[in-house]
Amino acid sequence: MTLNLKNFLNPKIKMSKMGEFQDLQHIEGLKISAISADLYGDGRDDLSLFYFQEGANFAALYTISKITSASINWNLKIKRHFVKALVVNTKNANTFTGIKGAQGLKEIAHSLSQALTLKLSQSPEGASEVVKITDLLFASTGVIGEDFPYLKIKNRIPELVKKLRTEQNKFIWFKAATAIMTTDTKPKLAYEECKIGNKLVKISGIAKGSGMIAPNMATMLSFIFTDANIPSVFLKAILRKVATTTFNSITVDGDTSTNDMVAIFATGKAKNSKIYNVLDPKLQDFEKALHRLALNLSKQIVVDGEGAKKFITIKVIGARSTTMAKNIGFSIANSPLFKTAIAGEDPNWGRIVMGIGKSGENIIPNKMQIKIGDYLVAEQNKTAKDYKESDIKEYMKWDAINIEVMARQWGWQYRLPGEDGKLGTSNMVNINDQNPFGINLDDQNGRDDILIQSDELHLKTNRPVKILLRSTDVLHNFYVPQFRAKMDAVPGLITYYWFEPNKEGDYEVLCAEYCGIGHYGMRAKVVVDNEENYEKWLEQQETFSDFIATLNGKEIKKIKLAKINNLNE
Repeated sequence: MTLNLKNFLNPKIKMSKMGEFQDLQHIEGLKISAISADLYGDGRDDLSLFYFQEGANFAALYTISKITSASINWNLKIKRHFVKALVVNTKNANTFTGIKGAQGLKEIAHSLSQALTLKLSQSPEGASEVVKITDLLFASTGVIGEDFPYLKIKNRIPELVKKLRTEQNKFIWFKAATAIMTTDTKPKLAYEECKIGNKLVKISGIAKGSGMIAPNMATMLSFIFTDANIPSVFLKAILRKVATTTFNSITVDGDTSTNDMVAIFATGKAKNSKIYNVLDPKLQDFEKALHRLALNLSKQIVVDGEGAKKFITIKVIGARSTTMAKNIGFSIANSPLFKTAIAGEDPNWGRIVMGIGKSGENIIPNKMQIKIGDYLVAEQNKTAKDYKESDIKEYMKWDAINIEVMARQWGWQYRLPGEDGKLGTSNMVNINDQNPFGINLDDQNGRDDILIQSDELHLKTNRPVKILLRSTDVLHNFYVPQFRAKMDAVPGLITYYWFEPNKEGDYEVLCAEYCGIGHYGMRAKVVVDNEENYEKWLEQQETFSDFIATLNGKEIKKIKLAKINNLNE
């Protein structure tokens, strides 16, 4: 048996889809709305509705906790496999809220049933169908034990229904993904497509989760929507199989919550040929696509874990069963001693041995290997012959380099961390000709930041990159086709994604979102260098301190004024 631990952010791992704000596609048969019920008291979106006018087949998996929310209890009583709507609220888990929580949820269901029925009656088709409360599913996430604010939610149901959007563009998907967040720092979205027979099938998914991350499904919610025509019984079988190696194979803090839920909804609008057997070969591509999407969302959840600084993949190879492999993997991953070693970048692989030993599985030490990355550290019950602690220690330091990409009509600018390895904080209010990135002057981490005010960015081969995208004006899209890297730069937001340049050469950067009359010329170049050439290029670049030193008193005053204005907001 071989055990291999890899830092997800190491140079050998490809991360083109990690954290990617993908262009989720329209799912026919689905309508979405997201509004604020003022549950947080700050006006942020906290209530969302996913409505299937003609219904949808669905399957769901729920927490294994013996204490469950009123929403989970409601869903478990729904024996149908065909639903009309899903409502999600944040801020309040509706757990340990007693009979009042359950009754409040029932009142919301009645209000929603009436509002949707009314909307159907007012449609051009003049449909008179009644949406029953048994057609509805619920999900809640947030604080346990607080009174469920059902009146706030109930009073917003008419507006929630009124604002249903038939066409789902990237903004409504982003809005919906944001509306289900609690302690998350970023929305989590993913998209895949495949073919069932000769019909193209789309799959769009969103998720939330950052704390209480442990199997099964942790404090997470994930909702997946497809236009495929697949019976619920087959959806359930595929979802259960996919979740085993995705949502149920992640851990951050070892805790499991009371509200966990992953559900998939199939509208049938793709009109693929009927599926009569879960083993039908036509489902193979769908299962693979669903697995890619679920794995993408799972990784996004772990990366966004509360306090998480490292992303570790544990691979157990040669185990007698999947169960055995998972038991060993989780025994290591959930060990506080192992976590502290990883956090401290301490190559104490004895803690890995400890984790394997306490897993309860029958292990033959003489037949076992332990690798950290590509480095063999132990085999045949002893330290590997070529083991060097210094190599492992250096390897554990690897992380993605953060690079800020500033988009504006019609060009790109870049900011890299200096010797301290950290980007200084910034604010859009501070942006002017003297401070093009809006760096906060009182943040010492920003003084050594490297400013690239040209159309050419250099990267080091086999060094993962985390791109932080900002826009000063309109919507842009940073697109490097050869890297499979594509992300919107949204005004007022910071979007991000990872990729790993692993081949030296020159690569073109395009704006993939029409941004005005100069859109055609918004091109740039990424040069991937070996380490020597990259360091030479880096030495020639200007730091923020260098830039400030070239300014006169009047120009420096403008920077300081921007800072003052920012503080006064």
